[in-house]
Amino acid sequence: MFRTPRASPMDASLHREQLARSHASGKLSQVGHVPRPARQLSRCEGADSLPSTLDLALTAAAAASDKQARDVVVLDVSEPLVICDYFVICSGSNDRQVRAIAEAVQQACREGGARPLRREGEREAHWILLDFIDVVVHVFHQEEREYYDLERLWRDAPVVARSNEVGSLVTA
Repeated sequence: MFRTPRASPMDASLHREQLARSHASGKLSQVGHVPRPARQLSRCEGADSLPSTLDLALTAAAAASDKQARDVVVLDVSEPLVICDYFVICSGSNDRQVRAIAEAVQQACREGGARPLRREGEREAHWILLDFIDVVVHVFHQEEREYYDLERLWRDAPVVARSNEVGSLVTA
């Protein structure tokens, strides 16, 4: 079961105390950086360990590949982008296929216990975004993907996996 880390009320309380101490000691300026509490993973009942966000990204990529998504790529954006760890980018040739790919990704991730926090673009089906917090899945119509060219924007991010000429997912 995939589970994303969530801050408990206790974590928020500790964070407020740390912030108050930093502010009182003068270590925090008026407009300064607010330190984030350390991310903690909670264990599922009866589970030895939680699957990683990489497992979730690869599950999403495999589901997209199974629906004949074109040019599936998984990028590790954890270094340049602190709000998530992986982007899964893929495309379909028409609106119907874009919707089918997004539904297959949601279903595969749901079977692992993960549900998207937000889903956007499902009505138009030119760019569907599925936000699983640490993994963001972008399902594009081919023309939209070429226009926005996310791979160019994130060209410094390491490629974790991509589909080959036959459509199979290959890890880097």
